[in-house]
This record gives sequence, structure tokens and C-alpha cells, in this order.
Amino acid sequence: MKCAICGGASYKVRSIDGYRLGQKFEVLECGECQVSYVNPLVTDQRLYEAIYSNVQNVPGYSRYFELANAVSKALDPLEYISSSEGCYFGVAKYIQNTISALNANPIVEIGCGLGYLTFALNTSGYQTIGVDISETGIRLARERFGDYYFCGQIADWVRSSNKRPALIVCTELIEHLPDPLEFIQLALTNLDSGGQLLFTTPHKVEGEVGPWETELPPVHLWWFSKRSLIEMSKRLNADIEFVDLGKFYLDNPGYRAGPEREKPLNSSLFNERYDLIASVKRKSAFRKKLRNFEKYLKALIFKLIGKSTLEGLVPLTDANSISICAVLTKR
Repeated sequence: MKCAICGGASYKVRSIDGYRLGQKFEVLECGECQVSYVNPLVTDQRLYEAIYSNVQNVPGYSRYFELANAVSKALDPLEYISSSEGCYFGVAKYIQNTISALNANPIVEIGCGLGYLTFALNTSGYQTIGVDISETGIRLARERFGDYYFCGQIADWVRSSNKRPALIVCTELIEHLPDPLEFIQLALTNLDSGGQLLFTTPHKVEGEVGPWETELPPVHLWWFSKRSLIEMSKRLNADIEFVDLGKFYLDNPGYRAGPEREKPLNSSLFNERYDLIASVKRKSAFRKKLRNFEKYLKALIFKLIGKSTLEGLVPLTDANSISICAVLTKR
């Protein structure tokens, strides 16, 4: 098949189960830009509503529930969120270095989900609106954080507000979309003059990982390498730059996050009726303390000797980061 990102030849590498029982997908990989994607490229909005309705129990998504809860209690929500995961570190770093809190044009976060990043940016003085098509997600965000949110598409918000954002942010979103090129083109079109699109997506490190070690489809439909994002920017006639996430991993030695680099899902989580069949396994308080001590010990080893003597523990840097953080600017 022809790769939709760069036009190169893509080849089937395996078949996998879907997020719901009974679903089957082919995984294809482009020989040119190294992007992996699935066939068919279809999404399932009902599945997302089922996930958000039970988010605290869904593996891979429960951490978003826990993060939203922690951010709502944090003294400095943006500082807290930027120290929690590399993707949020990159977003916060870029915004703090380039955007004035006094900017008259708002920031819009597309795919805001449970709303914690939109809330964190607002508490730091950045006028931010969270936009999402999930009614359940927007309802939960409003209940926890207030009236910073809009249910619909970015074009709907632009029409209703008669404003254009100076910056559009989307974290871990484009991998969910059947046509990421179309989405990014639409986002760039709705920006104010000179505006930019800041986004993150799980990082397919070329040569280090298999063709599909991310969320099962149709939740994730794509898995991008940096090379594939460069090719995408050419197709969109846009300039691209990558935000260096190295400092996050330097400050958090031994860091690991899931599901992209821990234990990729290899079996369905929901049945045909959209009922959750594989809940999060709750750890006892003792096991949580033991796990935290293990993380502390690994981090200490990194700091003391600069490398790990523990089997399988490889230092993370920007080159092999869990997420890619990139900025697109229209030419």
C-alpha cells in the first residue's frame, strides 16, 4: 500500500487484536518514513465514551484520571504536570519560553480530555480553552475544573467565539485520527496569523522497537517516527521543529511511563457490548511504596555513576524519548 504520509511503499508486518473483542487489524509499516499504521483506519466514538465513563479503571487511561485528580490539588498545577511526563514537560517548556501570558489571543487545547492541561495553563495566566468532541470528557472536565471547555471541533469554536488561537496544543492526539494530515491542515487553517501548532505523539524510535508497541487500534491508529513527522510537514508546506525533552529525563533518571514502553496491550479491554473486561490491577499500599523505593534507587544509581548496572534499564534521552514534542508553523 502507499503510505499516506510520504507516499512510500508500505508493507503488512502482522495482524493484531483490537481494543474490543472481535476486532482484527493489519499493521503496516512504511519502508521510507518508518511510520506504522493499521488497516482499516477507522475510529469508534462510542468506544471513547465507554473509556471516559469508566476512565479510572481502564489500563493506560487510569493514569489520566489520577493526573487530573492530582493537578486539581497541586499548588502549582503547571509545574506539577510538567514534572509528571515528558510530553507535558515539552508543552510547558515551549509555552513558557515563547508565549506571553498577556497575549490577547487564546491558546486552544484540542483533545483536552479530562481537562487538566487546560486548567494548569489557565492557573499560570495563559488564557486557554479546552476543546474535545467527547461529551463525557467535557462534562468531567467542567465538573472538576470549571468553565474552560468547549464540546465540538476547533472550527466550531472559532465560529462561535469569533476568535482565532495564537497557539493550538494537542497532546497524544494525532495517533488517534484516521487522517492526521487533514486534521493538522484544518488546525493550521484555524490559527491566527503567525500562529503555531504544538503537539506531542508517542515516539517510534527507529531501529529500537517493533512495528506496534502502543495502544491497540482503533484507539491508536498511527505510530510516528520523527522522520515521518518531517515528511508530514513537507506535505503540509509547514516548518517543523522539535522540542528537546532531554532535560526532563535528566531530571528524572530511570523514568518509565506506560503503556508505550512498559507492557504494550496485547489483548482486548472491552467486549462487543462496550463493557470493560480488563480492569486496572490495583496495587496495595505496600506495593506502591516498594515500587516508589525501587524508582528512587534506580534514579540514585543513575545520578551516582551516570549509567545503570541494573539489567534492562536504559537511560532515556531526547533521542529515545517516550513522546515526540513538535511545533508546526505555516510557511
